[in-house]
Amino acid sequence: MINIKSSTLLKWCFSLFTIICIGHILAVITTFGLDNTEQNKSLLKTIFYFGYEKNITALFSAGLFILLGCYFRTIASNVTIHQKHWHLISYIAIFLACDEWFAIHDASLNIYGLGLFNIPIWVWVYGSLALILLLSSIRFLATIPSYLMKYLIISGFIYISGSAIMEVVTYSYKDTNSILENIGWFFEDGLEMSGTLIMITAASKWLKNQNIKIISFKKWPTIIIILISLTDLIMSFLLTN
Repeated sequence: MINIKSSTLLKWCFSLFTIICIGHILAVITTFGLDNTEQNKSLLKTIFYFGYEKNITALFSAGLFILLGCYFRTIASNVTIHQKHWHLISYIAIFLACDEWFAIHDASLNIYGLGLFNIPIWVWVYGSLALILLLSSIRFLATIPSYLMKYLIISGFIYISGSAIMEVVTYSYKDTNSILENIGWFFEDGLEMSGTLIMITAASKWLKNQNIKIISFKKWPTIIIILISLTDLIMSFLLTN
């Protein structure tokens, strides 16, 4: 097993989030006004730009979901009720990590374009599934501490603001020289990562209150996931450049 202090993980997460945000802003500033061909030659933009897939930003965002899933599983192993529900939301977090990295919703649902009220079909589908999950979780939510509920509401609102509301705004963005569009991209991905970070913070606080300060990861699955992710990242970079 790989054992890491929860406080250390949080520090790394927030530090990397800050670096990634700075990287995105610098990428936009240094390539603003250039045509798409020139912009694509920018290493900073290739690595950090929030509007791109399969880069460091997307990997970090997916990694946050995997980490959140690990936190939920740790909580599940330390509670006596609703263990199955904690496990369920840990699997959902892992799915969202895969969706973030492999763009599952883009490949399977974005091809259908816009739906009712000019909202992307994938937002309707994911929103409906989220509503079903919420309704089925009422008994579970009633048992969690009030502070954890507050964190959950705040993190959920922030995440949905980025993943759904800002997605509607940025859906048809194509002009990377538009300042409004770059601001839209920043808030879309930035709010998604912020919402996930807040939920990780909440889970960490719950564990701390139970005097649990260490998060354990299975050694070989962790190594394999890291190697596959880095290999895919490098291959994607080489193929697109």
